[in-house]
Amino acid sequence: MLEREIVTLINSQITKEFYSAYLYLDFSNYYEIRGLTGFASWFKIQAKEELDHGLIFSKYLIDRGICKDEFFSFCYCCFQCVIISLWEI
Repeated sequence: MLEREIVTLINSQITKEFYSAYLYLDFSNYYEIRGLTGFASWFKIQAKEELDHGLIFSKYLIDRGICKDEFFSFCYCCFQCVIISLWEI
């Protein structure tokens, strides 16, 4: 079993990855609205990459038996927001 401090740090990193994904998505929207589709596309790719990082960390915790309701509800909420935003564009 992982130490609590390690789990806390990994959860913090997951938060940062999802936050970054959302931030990159916002940048993508900014450029898309202004007709700069190349910039928008690049930022959208970066958003997807950050989302993947967060999911990798999440899977790492799941594979090690870290299954707390508050962790999953937080991740699910962030995941939902990012996924919906990424695929609606």
